[in-house]
Amino acid sequence: MHDSEEPLMIRDIIRTHLQNPESTFLSPCYTTVGDESSPDDAIHLAAAMQFSGFRNMIGYMWSVDDINVASQIVCLLRQPG
Repeated sequence: MHDSEEPLMIRDIIRTHLQNPESTFLSPCYTTVGDESSPDDAIHLAAAMQFSGFRNMIGYMWSVDDINVASQIVCLLRQPG
């Protein structure tokens, strides 16, 4: 989605025109909270992914062990139903 050397910005994500994006997994911590250094920005990374069309999104509101959580998510996704 992003191949530039410039930082990926929220506006870049929202402006993408993806064809029926299904799911996204945001593994960095705090992807569903705003940034204290930008209190005027009312949108966070997870919301930007939803605005860009993703139907399903997993993000974090707190610090987690990425490897442990990722393995649990994989187990959940492999379950039938």
